[in-house]
Amino acid sequence: MKDEEAVKQMWNVAGEIEAATRAIKYAVETDTTITLISDYQGIQGWATDWKANNPWTQAYAEYARQHENKISEFKFVKGHSKNKWNTYVDELAYKRLSLQEDYGK
Repeated sequence: MKDEEAVKQMWNVAGEIEAATRAIKYAVETDTTITLISDYQGIQGWATDWKANNPWTQAYAEYARQHENKISEFKFVKGHSKNKWNTYVDELAYKRLSLQEDYGK
């Protein structure tokens, strides 16, 4: 699904796309529905009606649309707004990024 050049061009949302994709995959594997909550509006936009111009956003849009029955709703949470869960996932992302930098993973 990932094209390295596409990811480099959109480093700021690559994690958002990866997280949404994994959440959808979880819903498919467990035959459940999910609410996708993101601090980036593209997660909903590409999954519904935005034009995806980049190979990675195109792959995400196709995957999300293919499994739209697994997404009960989208919610937008403003980033860096002291939302408890947004702060929590940001901290997890920073920890993971730090591990990759420390160990070259």
